[in-house]
Amino acid sequence: MNFPRFRAQGKSGNFTVWRWSDSSLDDARALAGQAAARLSERFRTQGRTFDVYGYTDRRLREAVLREIRDAPGELEAVITRNSYGCQGLNTAEGFSVRGVRRRGCLGKRFEE
Repeated sequence: MNFPRFRAQGKSGNFTVWRWSDSSLDDARALAGQAAARLSERFRTQGRTFDVYGYTDRRLREAVLREIRDAPGELEAVITRNSYGCQGLNTAEGFSVRGVRRRGCLGKRFEE
């Protein structure tokens, strides 16, 4: 599982990016600012060259609500909340459960 402890938003020009750190919020802010500056410069010099979905190489930006550890202290699971307000159980073995916490969480077509 790859959930950061700290997330921060960086802005440069019209670009906004998120980056993360497990060490500190200041570190996450610095990384986000650097990434936003690189993106802005890349767009300025090369134009729009973004043709890849961006989350295959990045951590998910979900709020970590609870970490579940085994007896030796190894991380076994994480309960997160996504941008829709749904809580998810994410385990080290790749099993994931998404719970509906409120109406509208799954979208209209899944609730009819």
